[in-house]
Amino acid sequence: MGFPMDFTRCGQVVDHASQFVTCLDPELSEVLASSGAARRFGTDGRFGRLSTEGFSAIDDQLERWVGIQGMARIVKALAQGLEVHQDRVKKRWEKMMEMMMEV
Repeated sequence: MGFPMDFTRCGQVVDHASQFVTCLDPELSEVLASSGAARRFGTDGRFGRLSTEGFSAIDDQLERWVGIQGMARIVKALAQGLEVHQDRVKKRWEKMMEMMMEV
């Protein structure tokens, strides 16, 4: 288990890591689409820039994907079948959990 960058608060997933990934490879897009871990993001005109002049949608033709129930699901889906080693992070995560349990 790695160090999570998302957590649940008041019944909502709070993700304080990457907010989306950009995909340029059609094969990776297909993997993301079929994984059930991600959905396309920003294709409805609600992704853009907000300035003093107002909102302007970004239409740069890039595919953006957001994790369903947090971005960690994308990584977990892509890592299926792989042996992943994260000892340093795992130890830090376990230490943090131990400290939380003591409180």
